[in-house]
Amino acid sequence: MKNNFGNKCQIWCLSCIHAQPPPVKLDLNGVFELLEKAIMADERSSSVMNALDSLLVNPFVTITGLAKKENISYPAAKRVVDKLIGYGILSAIGSRAKNKVYASQTILKILSE
Repeated sequence: MKNNFGNKCQIWCLSCIHAQPPPVKLDLNGVFELLEKAIMADERSSSVMNALDSLLVNPFVTITGLAKKENISYPAAKRVVDKLIGYGILSAIGSRAKNKVYASQTILKILSE
């Protein structure tokens, strides 16, 4: 079930990036409300929800930064980032091996319009 949901979420996020503008303009909060509802049905982690909310303020995140902000361990922050990558919400940018930066391309696309 989770894989199927993650695939659907990723397809939805990719369609937001690459598709024609939707007939109804969605603001950033509206998009995230939809994502939060969808993820809440599949995910019960408050750290994932908090990270999702943080992306509204800053669409860039590192695992170390997330760990400090959420006051969680590095492995827990990595699991959160991995889940958000699996949902298609985050992707790694650049080729740094250490302290990799991740971004929400969906948010960046909306902000650039």
